[in-house]
Amino acid sequence: YVSYYTFINGNTITDGNTYYFLVEPIKWRVLTEDDNSYTLMCEMVIDNTDFYNTYDERIIDEETIYANNYEYSNIRAWLNGYNGSNYNVTDYTNIGFFDIAFTKEEQALIKTTLVDNSAQTTNSSTNKYACNNTNDKVYLLSYQDMINSSYGFSTDYTNYDTARRGTTTDYARSKGCYMRTTTDYYGNAYWWLRSPNSGNSCCERNVDYNGDMTISYAVNFSYFGVRPAITILK
Repeated sequence: YVSYYTFINGNTITDGNTYYFLVEPIKWRVLTEDDNSYTLMCEMVIDNTDFYNTYDERIIDEETIYANNYEYSNIRAWLNGYNGSNYNVTDYTNIGFFDIAFTKEEQALIKTTLVDNSAQTTNSSTNKYACNNTNDKVYLLSYQDMINSSYGFSTDYTNYDTARRGTTTDYARSKGCYMRTTTDYYGNAYWWLRSPNSGNSCCERNVDYNGDMTISYAVNFSYFGVRPAITILK
């Protein structure tokens, strides 16, 4: 909730009001397809959460884990319904995005994707904050994905690419997901990528409201948006 936000229909969001939302099918953008599957990105910024809740480092299995580590992030646990209590995030068992957004029939069609978290996907071949690859049903896109012309995006990360811009849903607005209120970009959010900044352990890459990716932001910004990605069977 922010006092000067409006819903998509123009009505002002009012503090203290109870709102009911029509549960509509999520609209997905097809990024690529092969003989057996489609790779999809959520068309709108559907929700908001922090990437991780503090700037603090953790020690897991005798290894230093930085705040911008995707494998042990809050957002990955939330997307997939993982129990993150062993690495200082919430237990999302049965209450993650995967659990609540899809029916059992739909869940069966979503493939487990090998998610490439290598340094090369972060735009820095020597990124010490890059983490292990993960196997997930739901995931965030990477910096490299966002400059992939075969996905429909500009290869210039500084370009104000309209294809990268994400508009907030009414639900995200009511939860306080940050959005721009200027005329040209009204409703557009900052939204998280899975790629860590190579120069700062507390910052993660994201897409700005105008479609560029020149700045990274602190991992504990809980008002940043989420555009999940999935791979589904044909």
